[in-house]
Amino acid sequence: MKINTIIGYNFNGISVNGRQKKKDEVSQNQNMLKARQAQHYVMQNWGRELDELTTQMNAVEIKDPEKTGRGEYLPEHIKRLATSDISSQSGRTYYAEIQKGYTEIYNDLQKKASYIDKKYDLATRSLEEIARLDELDRNNLLESDTTVAAYTQQRKAVTGIKNVGGYQFEMSVLKEEFIDKIKLEQQGQTPDIVGSILFFGPYGNGKTYITRTVAKETDCPISFIRLSNATNDNIIEAMKKIKLYAQKAQENFENTGMRSIIFIDEIDKMVNEKSPIKDEFEEFIKTCSEKYHCTVFVATNSPSSLGLNMKDKDVFPIKMSIDPADKENLEQILEYLFEKYPAKNIDYSKLAQEIIELETQMGAKFSNGQIGDICEDVCALANGEVVEQSDIIEYIKNNNVQPLITKEVSKMFQDEYARFIGKEK
Repeated sequence: MKINTIIGYNFNGISVNGRQKKKDEVSQNQNMLKARQAQHYVMQNWGRELDELTTQMNAVEIKDPEKTGRGEYLPEHIKRLATSDISSQSGRTYYAEIQKGYTEIYNDLQKKASYIDKKYDLATRSLEEIARLDELDRNNLLESDTTVAAYTQQRKAVTGIKNVGGYQFEMSVLKEEFIDKIKLEQQGQTPDIVGSILFFGPYGNGKTYITRTVAKETDCPISFIRLSNATNDNIIEAMKKIKLYAQKAQENFENTGMRSIIFIDEIDKMVNEKSPIKDEFEEFIKTCSEKYHCTVFVATNSPSSLGLNMKDKDVFPIKMSIDPADKENLEQILEYLFEKYPAKNIDYSKLAQEIIELETQMGAKFSNGQIGDICEDVCALANGEVVEQSDIIEYIKNNNVQPLITKEVSKMFQDEYARFIGKEK
């Protein structure tokens, strides 16, 4: 794990222990919390995957295990191979192999469908609980910060909103160079606060989540921009939206004294070498802190493709590479993820080592997001019973969870990092 900052640091690590915001953020649809929208989105994906698996099962015409065992769903020309008037041993062998193949397809699809079905059920129950908590929010006056914190803790347990474990050193730099200065600004002082921060690294390791956590720690309002289709028209429109968010940030600062954060995901789509707004964007991030009292956080998997002057000290003064967890960070992540589960029998150091050994066997690494999802599912399926250390590895194997960060992805990012650092120098 490598991090380079123009302010003179070379370091590793990320950890978050942040204050909760006093009010939940809401989306453009004021009747639905972002957390609930996210759950709806996840459920829709699971629903589509379940439909696809059902279609696959129907396509191979295998529905009843007993009939499958008798070969009743096999094509007629295959069935004829097993009749008494076929004396060829090779014909019977061929029939047996076809029968075995169809049975294996059925079993595999049934296993996948069952897994998706469980995930869908967990999401449904989670949504019901979120709706219940929302109703409590509407019907109860929150009279103190303590009451707000209690409600936030309830949501935290349901929606997965939690602080990050591990990566202690990275977060200490963010705290020193950004978070602490924001708090001084909120007290009426005028510290020098950076206008932009760059996170880069393989997907799924927390670039977006770190930004959200910094916003929670500082109570900064946060706006999000992500281009799904990077046409010139969309890029120009996104730049207009960034400036609109900046104007709103200045208005908010004048009214509340609170700085804002603008987060741009996949920034490489907006400001590559051919971007029509790269010069405009570069000038914006160099002046936005002082002019609009906002800081732009950006994330990318491809830092070397940015069409900006990286030698300029005011262009992303802080740059951080967010990589998959090493053993030390993985151990801290696991301990944090299981911290609030009441019944567990886990040696986190040994579990981290077992996961790393499994990754070595599989030739790929789990993203931090995957580790969080795995632990969350194991706790949900345990339903209050003791979670054993072996349950996590068994869950990965039984559900055929494949690491997202393959050797090819790791190699691609290492090459990206080398090009990026070389470009910056």
